[in-house]
Amino acid sequence: MHDTPFDLRGQVAVVTGAGRGIGRATALALARLGADVALLARTPGQLEAVRGEIAALGRRARCSRRSRGGSTSWSITRAAAGG
Repeated sequence: MHDTPFDLRGQVAVVTGAGRGIGRATALALARLGADVALLARTPGQLEAVRGEIAALGRRARCSRRSRGGSTSWSITRAAAGG
């Protein structure tokens, strides 16, 4: 872990749009800081790739595919709970 005032060990971060771009970078940064990460996006293949990168950092990641028109709050709750 890098020298940082942030220690997120024992925390779960929820990242939407985690399959690519800023969402992917955010999910990886949070994992590097020690957080387990709940990943949400509409692209299952991209989520699985990010999950693998997070696992390589020694953190857990849970994936949840969010469909268009679906409830964001329901998707977030489901992802954070591990479903």
